[in-house]
Amino acid sequence: MRRGVDRVVALVTVAIVGAALLALPLAATWASMSYEQGLVDAQRAAATRHEVDATVTGPAELRTVGSGPHGTQTTRAWAPVSWTGRDGLPRTEVVAVDLSSAPGSRMHLWVDTDDRVTVAPPDADHVLASAVVGGIGVFAAMQTLCVVLIVLVRRAGYTHARRDWEREWDRVGPRWSQWLG
Repeated sequence: MRRGVDRVVALVTVAIVGAALLALPLAATWASMSYEQGLVDAQRAAATRHEVDATVTGPAELRTVGSGPHGTQTTRAWAPVSWTGRDGLPRTEVVAVDLSSAPGSRMHLWVDTDDRVTVAPPDADHVLASAVVGGIGVFAAMQTLCVVLIVLVRRAGYTHARRDWEREWDRVGPRWSQWLG
C-alpha cells in the first residue's frame, strides 16, 4: 500500500536520476565547447605574443613571492634581463629566472606587441587539460546537486508522511485504546 506522497517522491526521484544521467553528455558538450573556445583564445593570444632571446644582465636574487598552504613561503629567483625590442631598441626588465642563471646566460622570454614580458600562449595540451578538468567539474557539480535534491525530496516526503501518520493516529488511536481497554 503506497501513499500519495510516496508516489510523488518516487516520481521526483526518478526525474532527478534522469537528470543525473543527462549530466554526462551535458558535461562532455560543455568541455567540447570550452576546448574549442580555448583554442580560439590561444590563437588570439599567440597572434599578440612572440618569443625573444634575452640575456641575463645581473645576478639572480631570491625573493619571496607569496605564501603557500599552511603558511609556507614560496621563493623565486629574479634577475635583470635585456633583449632587443621589435623597434630595434634595447629593453630591460627583471623577470623570474632559474636560480643557476648567471650574468651573460641566455633565456627565452615571451613578450606582447608592446615588448612587455608576458606568459607564453597556452598550447593545445593545456587547453585540452583545462577543458577536461572543467567538464569533470561540471559533471561533479551536477551529480552533487542531484544527490542533494534526492536527499531533500526524500526528507520532505518522510516528514510529510510522518505528519499524516500522526494525524491519522490522533484520530484512530483513542478508538483503538477504547476498544482494547
